Amino acid sequence: MNINKIVLIGTSHPYQTAEERCPPQGAQTFQRFLLEACRRYDIRTVAEEMNVEALVEVKRNESIPQRVASELSLTHLFCDPDRKQRRELGLLQENDIRIQQFSDPNISDDEIEGNYPFNLT
Repeated sequence: MNINKIVLIGTSHPYQTAEERCPPQGAQTFQRFLLEACRRYDIRTVAEEMNVEALVEVKRNESIPQRVASELSLTHLFCDPDRKQRRELGLLQENDIRIQQFSDPNISDDEIEGNYPFNLT
């Protein structure tokens, strides 16, 4: 019986994109870590919570996971909807929810955290 495995690696966007907020050498360390994980676990596809629009916003042409996938000739997928797709799906970003809080002071931080589907901290 062939069992498919999923390897889940979590990080923050500055490491994914090697943006200025990433600590010195952080992006290189993350890239080496991903390369080793892909080799060790025989990864065939790299999927990440990112999209092209977000890369453009931080002035990047590719993400670190995208670079690793390319280097190893693996399939790469962006799995995060862009702004237009979020609107179509009715998904709010944290900033959208916080704007609602500004116009309705009865919305508490706890309610925002409870209604925001992804905790990115």
